[in-house]
Amino acid sequence: MNEETLQADVTKGGETFIRVLIKRSPKLGTHLNVWTLPHIEEFFRRLSDGNPTDPMVGGRYWYPIGEGKALQVYGLDSNIYYPLDRKGVVASLSSVGVPIITANGPREDGSGMGTILNMGFLRLVGTSEPNGVTFGVKGVYSTEMLNQMRDYVAEASKKLYIQYMKPVNIHVMISTQGY
Repeated sequence: MNEETLQADVTKGGETFIRVLIKRSPKLGTHLNVWTLPHIEEFFRRLSDGNPTDPMVGGRYWYPIGEGKALQVYGLDSNIYYPLDRKGVVASLSSVGVPIITANGPREDGSGMGTILNMGFLRLVGTSEPNGVTFGVKGVYSTEMLNQMRDYVAEASKKLYIQYMKPVNIHVMISTQGY
């Protein structure tokens, strides 16, 4: 049986700024390779207290791929979640070490039950290195679920960039004329 690979790229102006490869193989199971431009990793480093932690503190589903490799994530002091355009799907940056997709789970925003897409892997230290960061995710995922994961990750990455990272200049002008 060969390894199956799915890819989610987020590109702007011809430049890829987030790439997530989702692979499944008999030997390694399901694993992700996450690569970002340096300013994406810097965004998460600045949000943290500067002291990366082991994602196993958050859950036991992620494991490093590669001999002598260890996973580290940038901390996050607040919960960050945002809805996707797909009804009932919420993306979260808050969780690490837990499944990538939780169907019919309690939402972190307290709004009931729904599908949660865990985008916390973008907080991994080293995503801007030439080969990114590769980690495994415990669990059994059907081909349909892997395709859904790819589509959700692509949508959530694009929305994350547009909503939270894209440079914005807002000019405020206060006029006292007429007062």
